[in-house]
Amino acid sequence: MKEPASYDVLGTALRATTYEDLTDYCQQRVLEEGVISVDFTNTQIVTMRQLDPTFLEQTSQVDFFIPDGMPLIWCLNQQGAELKDRVYGPTFMRYCLTHCQPTSTHFFLGGSSECLQKLRENALGWNPKLRIVGEHHGYFGPEEDDGIIESIKQLEP
Repeated sequence: MKEPASYDVLGTALRATTYEDLTDYCQQRVLEEGVISVDFTNTQIVTMRQLDPTFLEQTSQVDFFIPDGMPLIWCLNQQGAELKDRVYGPTFMRYCLTHCQPTSTHFFLGGSSECLQKLRENALGWNPKLRIVGEHHGYFGPEEDDGIIESIKQLEP
């Protein structure tokens, strides 16, 4: 499995990819052990990583920074990436859920309970065969982290 090509913009390694290629990569990657962290990155994130050492440290564990803004695409294309469009996070989610393997399972984490309910409805509208094994709203404190993580592990999304 080939990782998307990487291009440096102000010290952040941005991945040159498309909706289709990133979906394919993620679908292959979930078959392996471990987790990956993907950030749909705009110019503010790149700039903050350049200027704020604390923010750089806080984001240092992100595996893939995906350019989610045309100015970043222009920077990558200047380096030879030949991309036609950005990969916008919400559009990627819809694309990925629409094109996922039938055996894939999903866990939605974050947002309000109402937001999660609407996401579930929309996602099942995009892909009626989607297997959502669990969800948890995004309003919790650090003392709840371990329980939520354990719940996700047990569900094995």
